[in-house]
Amino acid sequence: MGLESIGVGFSDYYSIAAVIIVLIGARIIYREVKNILSVCSVKFLSDKIKDADVYIDNKLVGKIHSKFNLSPGTHFFKVIKTLDDGSFYNYEDRVTFQKGESKEINVEFSKVLTEKYYWERANKTEEPDDYAEYLNRYPHGTFADKAKSMQEEMYFNQSKEGVAECEKYLIKYPHGKYSEEVKETMEELYFANCTSLSGCKEYIEKYPDGKHSNDPEVKKAKTILTSVDYRVSKTMTGHSGSIFSMTTNGFRIISGSDDKSIRLWDIRTGAFLDLIVGHTDCVTSIASSGDKIVSGSDDRSIRIWHIKTGELLHSIQGHTDWINSVEIFDDMIISGSGDKTIKIWSLQNGELLHTLEGHKEGVSTVIVNNGIIISGEWNGDIKIWDLKTHKEINTLQGHKDNISSLYAKNSTLISGSWDDTVRIWDFKSGKLLRKMHIDAVRIYAVNMIGDKLICGSWDGTIRIWDFKSGELLKNIAAHSGTVSSVCVSEDKFVSASYDKTIKIWAIEKGPAESDAAALGKTGSLSKTSRVQYNAAY
Repeated sequence: MGLESIGVGFSDYYSIAAVIIVLIGARIIYREVKNILSVCSVKFLSDKIKDADVYIDNKLVGKIHSKFNLSPGTHFFKVIKTLDDGSFYNYEDRVTFQKGESKEINVEFSKVLTEKYYWERANKTEEPDDYAEYLNRYPHGTFADKAKSMQEEMYFNQSKEGVAECEKYLIKYPHGKYSEEVKETMEELYFANCTSLSGCKEYIEKYPDGKHSNDPEVKKAKTILTSVDYRVSKTMTGHSGSIFSMTTNGFRIISGSDDKSIRLWDIRTGAFLDLIVGHTDCVTSIASSGDKIVSGSDDRSIRIWHIKTGELLHSIQGHTDWINSVEIFDDMIISGSGDKTIKIWSLQNGELLHTLEGHKEGVSTVIVNNGIIISGEWNGDIKIWDLKTHKEINTLQGHKDNISSLYAKNSTLISGSWDDTVRIWDFKSGKLLRKMHIDAVRIYAVNMIGDKLICGSWDGTIRIWDFKSGELLKNIAAHSGTVSSVCVSEDKFVSASYDKTIKIWAIEKGPAESDAAALGKTGSLSKTSRVQYNAAY
């Protein structure tokens, strides 16, 4: 059946189609009008930033201060202003819009500093701290290696400005590219201040063995700084013959004399305490430990006495010549004699334990140091022995005359001789470390007090040396006869002499140090040293 059969003609068909088209258009128009009425808008405003990029939902849409349309719903906004130094101002937010809603947003920017910013700033300022901040933030950054190199360069350049800057570099780069050069620069800066005593003092303390140690001004300052006053606080008399030997035990001084006696004195007051007699010839050597005194004599005997009562406990015979030296170690006595032997005895009963043979001439002195016997000989040789095995370990040769005195600590040995020299050895290796020579002055006694070496001589003088440098600090006219023995007790030392006297020396800050203190404030080291001595060098 066709359209004609139901009475619908072509004209009617077109009318229906037109109606349908109108209806569809109306719907589209309605929809568009509806969309227009529901569209939203946003505008970003800022008083400070006039030119910034706006991103809506991560899409660049334009610049700040422009209006942007958007659909209802939640949108992510980002506003960015990038600066030439690599930093940028940034705003980010999520905002929800209802249909047809319009908003103006006043942007509060935050400044973001980037790797490029920190790198550009460091290059601009050329300050080590700015390179340090870059590296702290970006230890593995694009410019990290270059920053490290530039930072060290900056610290190095600044090190030329002063000591503090040198120390700053060396703390930062102890093994840096320029560390050795900076160390040299720092020493030169310290030395440059050695125009006053205080300046020299800083240099000496910092560089005790520095390359300018032998500079006249530095040596002069050392003399002033190490100088002290040695004052006789007590002089004891009582022996009728030369004093050949002396030792200390607690508060007691014990002396042996050519008058065949032993005397005890109070080191605190100088008072005479006791007299011990029994030897038939001069008392050449004294040792003491605990409640016992051991004495050796030209009568070829060794005697053991009670220190408090003076009672003779044992008389020992065995050597065939003078007893020149006795020493106590643990419960043993070690003796050296003109018969060329060293003998080891029991301190408790005087029994002979062992005899050491090997010296070609008489044994003049013996000491014991940490289980090692060290003995000196009339011909100048020094022998090292193992106390346990009784074997000779080494012979030190160099002295040309009698070894009169020995002192040892750790592996260091000091020997004094009649050949007018004092020698310092490493006795374990046998190496000679230093030699001090005094023309025509036999050395009779050596000892140490602190870092100073004390030497007693045949001319009655006591010489004080700086042990480390070997520099002679003082020459004290101490006695009218040979200084035969020097003992050290805490902050004082004691000397005994052939002039029959014993002197206790107090170590005090003397005029030299007072002068030094004044010089340290205002004085110059270009003038003659003001150190005062008890006697001329």
